[in-house]
Amino acid sequence: MKKLSLILFSLVTLAFTLTASFLETLDISKETAEWGIWNSFSDGAYGGPTSKAWHQLSVSTQVALVKEIGAFAKSYTRSEDFKKRYAEYRDTRKPNAPEPFTGVEGMRKLQRESLTKSIQEGKASLKNATGDYRKGMEEGIKAMEAQLKEVDNPNNPMFSKEMNDMLRQNWEQENRDYQVGVAAWEEQYPVSPDAMIKMRLKYFLELSATVDFNAKLTKGPYDKMVFVNKEYESKPSDWKLIYRSGKESVEAARAVAKEWLGGMK
Repeated sequence: MKKLSLILFSLVTLAFTLTASFLETLDISKETAEWGIWNSFSDGAYGGPTSKAWHQLSVSTQVALVKEIGAFAKSYTRSEDFKKRYAEYRDTRKPNAPEPFTGVEGMRKLQRESLTKSIQEGKASLKNATGDYRKGMEEGIKAMEAQLKEVDNPNNPMFSKEMNDMLRQNWEQENRDYQVGVAAWEEQYPVSPDAMIKMRLKYFLELSATVDFNAKLTKGPYDKMVFVNKEYESKPSDWKLIYRSGKESVEAARAVAKEWLGGMK
């Protein structure tokens, strides 16, 4: 399922610029700003700090800042730090390969080792055991010793050729599933982060195009402001975040997104 976007929420809610003075004004570090950009791209929803100062700025200042923020975000996505983060992020989503096939011999080895260890630990515990507790432990050890003998019994059905064939079929199916998973992973997470960036930018444009900036609010329960139109109240949080960011700021962010996409191959 396509995740909700996006990085451009940082363009309309995370007010930072290339100048350290503005970052200081909003009490946002460069590292925090970069973290917000990365989170928004990787998570598919805005994931970064916000600043109350944003809504205290004039509309013209917000629009100007959005352009600077866009340049900052675009620059960061081209950095080695962003590429490194993406490579690590991509690697964590790669399917795990099945363990090498060991069949019934592998099962036999594991069971032998497990039983041998349990028997040794049980015998060591007998030194301090007395009464009924000791008797129970001795019976348990005898039972495990009998099981250990069965591990090497050539007629044990648990380690038969039929069991080995069934295990191999299961392993081959796991391997096929793994190959399918790797193909899907390579398609969804290519080596370059550009595909992810394009997807987030496009979805921001799709989502923001549906926002009604003329929507009316009213005071709801506990003095919380809610939409008069109940349909809008059921919208996802990112849709509401775009609404709160203001039409002019969002239009500026949309222009940044369109220009950004136009420059990508």
